[in-house]
Amino acid sequence: MRNEPMPSTPEAYRAFLDGFLDEGYTFHGFEPLSERAVVVRHDIDLSPTAALAMAEIEADLGIETTYCFMLTTPAYSLRNNVDLLDEILALGHDIAVHFDTHHYWDDDPGIGVVESAVRIECETLGRLTNATVDTVSFHMPPEWVLGRQYGGFENTYQPRFFGDIDYISDSRQKWRDQSPFDGPIPEQVQILVHPGLWTPENRDMDSIVREIRAERLEEIDRYAAAY
Repeated sequence: MRNEPMPSTPEAYRAFLDGFLDEGYTFHGFEPLSERAVVVRHDIDLSPTAALAMAEIEADLGIETTYCFMLTTPAYSLRNNVDLLDEILALGHDIAVHFDTHHYWDDDPGIGVVESAVRIECETLGRLTNATVDTVSFHMPPEWVLGRQYGGFENTYQPRFFGDIDYISDSRQKWRDQSPFDGPIPEQVQILVHPGLWTPENRDMDSIVREIRAERLEEIDRYAAAY
């Protein structure tokens, strides 16, 4: 497969996944891995609609991945997107929580406190989708969640998925300017993708965020106009 910078477009993402399939890799959820394994995780920071578009690309390729949604984000309303989440589940993908520790605490509150808060969000997402939710991705993870194993859910940053295997991320669209991998493609890797950063027009992150901000402000204005 080609390991080089790429535009942040759906077509480039499809080609990226195709490269792994051509090399004989198997795509996994957060479970025991085969020898040549890829775990794709999507952190939905900005756009559930973009998440569905990626889920459809993956399903077309016969790939199942994990979509992590936030319950505390100002960027979108989870309750207003339940139908979309149901579509992602129907395509064979997993749903997980994208948990924002910064919404709750400034410092590590202790394992038990974290476990309790995370379970509440997992149960809430599970009720919304009628699905079992037992995987959690931490948003902008503080040092104290890295390499830690919690009870009651799979931490995407626990050692067997982060540390014991390779890990790459498309954060801030950096694959537009640099290759995803520094060297040869590893045998096992977790790949973090942010669907909201991938557009048909290959738009930059600033313009994407500006548009989402404008959409949310418009919703607030419509709400306020009723008073």
